[in-house]
Amino acid sequence: MKLNRILLTSIGLSAATAQKQFEQLITDNQYVPVSTPVYIAYNASEIDAKYVQLAHEQFRQMGFRQVHLIDITTELPNEDRGIMYVAGGNTYKLLADAQQSNFLTWFVAANDWLYIGVSAGAIILGKTLFPASFTGDVPITGDFTPTALGISEKDIVVHYVPDMDEKIREHYTDFDRVITVSNESCVTLSEVEYTT
Repeated sequence: MKLNRILLTSIGLSAATAQKQFEQLITDNQYVPVSTPVYIAYNASEIDAKYVQLAHEQFRQMGFRQVHLIDITTELPNEDRGIMYVAGGNTYKLLADAQQSNFLTWFVAANDWLYIGVSAGAIILGKTLFPASFTGDVPITGDFTPTALGISEKDIVVHYVPDMDEKIREHYTDFDRVITVSNESCVTLSEVEYTT
């Protein structure tokens, strides 16, 4: 995955800054809405989630004609180029689903893809799943590993508000170990934050 093609958001393209950054990324990388496939990956148990449907509608309104909903546990795209939008939900479940489908192997090989990680879809790219506790997510089983996919060397805190600072400081020695993404913002990973 190319460094400038990873967009982290808390609420997807509903945030004006994320929408603007996404439009810049598709322009800079020549993703043509008419011909570029979009895959919205979700937790299999959350297909009816209103946010997955909203993302589908948003891409269609932007002119994307090939918008597919995929179950991240069993399906990964075969195309050489496209947009992967990984929706939120329970972070622990999403990571387990991604691991089941060998998502990390696909991700590392996906050189001509734009990745949009939304909430849990952003957190799983970090070093650990600790930030999921800030959003109220709980592990799906008592036996889980706190390790995320490790695409970023930092943990990714979504839905960030300044009130979280104290809790962040309790766990981290400094803010340099986290990437914070508020509901109004988005982050494009830079080379410093990218490890794979």
